[in-house]
Amino acid sequence: LRRDFEATVATLNELSANVSSDGDKIATRLRDEVEALSKAVEDMRGTLQETQASANECADGRKATDDVVEALRRDFEATVATLNELSANVSSDGDKIATRLRDEVEAL
Repeated sequence: LRRDFEATVATLNELSANVSSDGDKIATRLRDEVEALSKAVEDMRGTLQETQASANECADGRKATDDVVEALRRDFEATVATLNELSANVSSDGDKIATRLRDEVEAL
């Protein structure tokens, strides 16, 4: 019985050592996996921040472009208004000149 007991204790010690060793290996592997996942998350966070910054730059560029387009539209409308006014003045002046010439011709 004593020999069986000692053999059982030896077997249990061996199993305990194997379990402990396997547990350490599993813990190490899990720790490595967690670290790798943590690094991947940090990388993705950095990529997301870069993407957001690029999106913000694009939005700023679009706003600037929209502002330029709006300024050009206002300038165009002002130019058209000025040309219409000049055209009306030229037309009015032309009518005055034509009337005066007609009067002069009649007077002659």
